[in-house]
Amino acid sequence: MVSPLYLFASPGYCALNQPVSFKYDSACSMEDILEDHEKETVAQVWSAPGGPASKGWRSNPIAWLRDTTDGLSFGRSEYSIYLALALHPEQFSDRLRNTFCGAVGCAVTTADDQVVVQERASGLLAPHLLDSSAAGMIVITDGRMDPESQIREKLSRELGIQNIDFTMTGVHGSQDYVSTQVTYKCRIPLSFAELKEKANPTFMERVIGVPESKLGTFVLNHYVEGHEPKMIGDGVGVFLAAMELSKRMTYRNILNMRGAQISYARLEQEKIIAD
Repeated sequence: MVSPLYLFASPGYCALNQPVSFKYDSACSMEDILEDHEKETVAQVWSAPGGPASKGWRSNPIAWLRDTTDGLSFGRSEYSIYLALALHPEQFSDRLRNTFCGAVGCAVTTADDQVVVQERASGLLAPHLLDSSAAGMIVITDGRMDPESQIREKLSRELGIQNIDFTMTGVHGSQDYVSTQVTYKCRIPLSFAELKEKANPTFMERVIGVPESKLGTFVLNHYVEGHEPKMIGDGVGVFLAAMELSKRMTYRNILNMRGAQISYARLEQEKIIAD
């Protein structure tokens, strides 16, 4: 069985098909709910030999999804907390293990109808696993949370794509790496071969072009059927959300029959209520 993946239904987006509202309250901090021993775990992971501190990384403030019942409501966390939770969930309380730090992800389709899949680079969390075309945490910048600017930054940083129109497709929460993603899709005027030349090796080992018509089968094979490399839950969430609704439902059902745990759900003040 793979870890649960929740496709969150936000009334502002999924039910009414209207642009979703984003709310951010910096006073709601994940740090405030950490016990002392959990804070010690965070510090140990961050300062471990060869860890983030030794590489000169900064633990930037990031978003924390807390509620989806009236748009999307976020609080504040830190990247160091997210990393420790993702690597050592067993060292945290049930409440912390069911939290979702905020990220964005995008499914990119090229001019020759190839959906771009990335293999994550060494040195990143979940190295050498498959993920969506571009993705990353929602970093709080100057006290503001802006998922749209964040996905633009990830597309530019990882794939060299700029000035592209994209469409929001939903929001999900994946418990293999305790993150939630606001998801997008876009179609670009470059061929896959042209895009491949622009991919940034700092963030991805390689990019793979999957024919749009075969994306569902590719996800099935690399998420639950044992094909290597494996795909992480966030990538599955992004690609499912990019599909037309009936196809998404079909593949969600197939994936679940093969061992996945994908549920439609809502998040009510950090409590997951699944279908």
